[in-house]
Amino acid sequence: MKNFYEILEINENASQEIVEKAYKVLVKKYHPDLQTDPEQKHQCEIKIKEINEAYETLSNNELRLAYDEKLKQEQYEKLRSAVQYQVDKQQAQKVQPQATNINPNMNISNQNQQLNNERKIDKQFEKDYRDAVNQAYQDAYVKQLKDMGYRIKYKKTPKEIIKTIIVIAVTILIIFLILQLPPVKSFFKDLYDSNSIFKSIVDFFTNLFNKPKG
Repeated sequence: MKNFYEILEINENASQEIVEKAYKVLVKKYHPDLQTDPEQKHQCEIKIKEINEAYETLSNNELRLAYDEKLKQEQYEKLRSAVQYQVDKQQAQKVQPQATNINPNMNISNQNQQLNNERKIDKQFEKDYRDAVNQAYQDAYVKQLKDMGYRIKYKKTPKEIIKTIIVIAVTILIIFLILQLPPVKSFFKDLYDSNSIFKSIVDFFTNLFNKPKG
């Protein structure tokens, strides 16, 4: 997949105005009619086609949005494949020394137990490593989308919703208990009697919640 941003020599956050200016500069620079050498003219013809293709996509907001999604996905997959290759390579290298760690004086049962323990450790390490890599991919992808101006919204899981409700309930309970302490009640009573602004605010909310229905 061609990188249209590289073709126009701009970054992925470039505004439409910058896209327009970059296009005009490059068209003038690589225009085939300005070339005297036949070979250079042929290369410029190819270059101009790429520039026009890139400009046609990036100058259209809808086409650019769709292109950005495909480009980010391709970059994500390339990065994932590169890291996955390194992970597999490291795991393959770890397999070899394991056998040399076995004490030859151990009986077969103990040797098997040691091998099983090492395999469990390796599997846990691999799982933790993959989880960390996947999280890093996700964080980088989200950051890139935010840098491009996208607004990211996360749908809360039931567990997160319950946790939020519990935190709010506990906070309200703690505040309520604190307000029942005599020194605190005395402080707010004195403040209510001496501060007209505070008194007005308290009266407003008191009347609001005690407003008779009907």
